Amino acid sequence: MKERINLAFVTDDGYFRQTVVAMTSVIRSLREERALRIFWIDVGISEENLAFLKELSGEWRADICLEILKTDQDTAGDLKVHGHVSRAAYAKMYLPELIPGDWVIYLDGDVICLEDIGGLLEQADPAYSLCAAEDRGYRYENEVLGLPPDAPTFNSGVMLLNLAKMRRDGAGDKLEEATMRLHAKTKLHDQAVFNSVFAGNWKRLDFRWNLQKNVLVPHRRLELTRQEYRDLIRHPAVIHFTTASKPWLSRCVHPYRRAYAEIYESLFGKLSFPDRTPVSLFKKMCEALAYARAGVLRRLY
Repeated sequence: MKERINLAFVTDDGYFRQTVVAMTSVIRSLREERALRIFWIDVGISEENLAFLKELSGEWRADICLEILKTDQDTAGDLKVHGHVSRAAYAKMYLPELIPGDWVIYLDGDVICLEDIGGLLEQADPAYSLCAAEDRGYRYENEVLGLPPDAPTFNSGVMLLNLAKMRRDGAGDKLEEATMRLHAKTKLHDQAVFNSVFAGNWKRLDFRWNLQKNVLVPHRRLELTRQEYRDLIRHPAVIHFTTASKPWLSRCVHPYRRAYAEIYESLFGKLSFPDRTPVSLFKKMCEALAYARAGVLRRLY
């Protein structure tokens, strides 16, 4: 009997292709002894894109199945967002109600998986509502979230969710209440909500399960040796393209942007970059300088 993994995505049309890339990276990295049940939470996907998704699923292994779950796309209509964040992200709070089973791995659409995602289940701990990697660059909203200034917070783009415990604890109602209370006061929206509700009730994942930009270019000391840091950035399990610099934009010089492009182009054809402007070129130069100062490319290669 194969071990079955529950995997969830939440998206609308705005992040549809990116989420397909994320999902495909998981499937391509999945070991043969794993079975995969993929839940797509539809918060506004066109019929054309749904048809593409269903056709794509026909090409998968027999032990990989797709379930599309519809939720009200107007649920977050009045909630505030900033920058590149989509209102669709707020639908994460309904995962305990929408998805059956005890555990699910949730992934944002701006990730790629380079290693069997089933390894993440080895981190499951029934004492905690979720497992996630620390977000080293995110403590500036701690006061708003009701946390001590030095309290660590986690990134909500890669989470192993203990759905059974979340249901027992009434987490859905707590997340909804916190969303209504915090959505206009924060910059990271759903991440702020999850950190507020699950403060002290989350288990820390190794950074290799959520390699964020603030780990590649550390804002704070990572408490790793040079060799440990080099091993981390050379052998990550999940790459998370955090910040507004995404691999589908010309400004991005992320060291794993090519890995993203290879998957994208195998699905949709060559990437085009409509954002080629003097401003994006300037941002690209600044980002390249930041990576150079951190010695990322030197340690990576």
